[in-house]
Amino acid sequence: MGLRQVKSEYDLKMKKTPNRAKGNQKIAEIRWIQTAYNYDSDKTRKGPPLNLSEVVRILDEEFVNKLGIEDHLMIRKYRELVSWLFSVVKMKTKSDMQLLKSIHNILAGETECEFRKGAILDHEFSYIYVHPQSIEEELNEMFELYNKMYNKWSPVLRGCFLHNEIVRINPFEELNVAVAKAILNFELIGGDYLPLAFDMDINVYRKYVGEYIEKGSIENFYNLIRDSLEEMYATFSE
Repeated sequence: MGLRQVKSEYDLKMKKTPNRAKGNQKIAEIRWIQTAYNYDSDKTRKGPPLNLSEVVRILDEEFVNKLGIEDHLMIRKYRELVSWLFSVVKMKTKSDMQLLKSIHNILAGETECEFRKGAILDHEFSYIYVHPQSIEEELNEMFELYNKMYNKWSPVLRGCFLHNEIVRINPFEELNVAVAKAILNFELIGGDYLPLAFDMDINVYRKYVGEYIEKGSIENFYNLIRDSLEEMYATFSE
């Protein structure tokens, strides 16, 4: 396993009760869709980055001229995913293999989920992702530890662990980061938090994910997510 140094005492101490007011939840959802499209869809995104108002227009079934049909469909896939996660969390509280595959299928527009078949080298981390023949075994080990520690870890820590393991394993040909972020948000939603937009500095984000991949250290990534949540709630409280 890539996880070596997770401490069960890590926990998020929010200064304010998480604000799940309907208006704030909708804003959080739209921001997540915006940043997911802009930063996590490089292989599928054809058009330029979108601002928040353009995302709202597309979600309201309007057509944004600078984008093609494929980009409009991608935005709507993210909306489908967000709505689906909020509905699923009412029926199940834990992440599992089926959830992982379903998230990927929604974003990829597929009905059958296949794992990656080739080896991939991440040049930034100088890291070769898990061998294709070991992907399912590694994912099973990930969920085994997740279930074992479920009641000892906070929702934020559980989400951070699953996120980093999915990026480390890189089980799919594409959309791995988007799937990893969706799993983290599923844990947040289940813990009565708003979903996170992941609009932090992309270089800082990659640096701390890299620390996990290379050293098994999760603390800095966890602190990044914790601080991002606190900033979001501070904004909604103003």
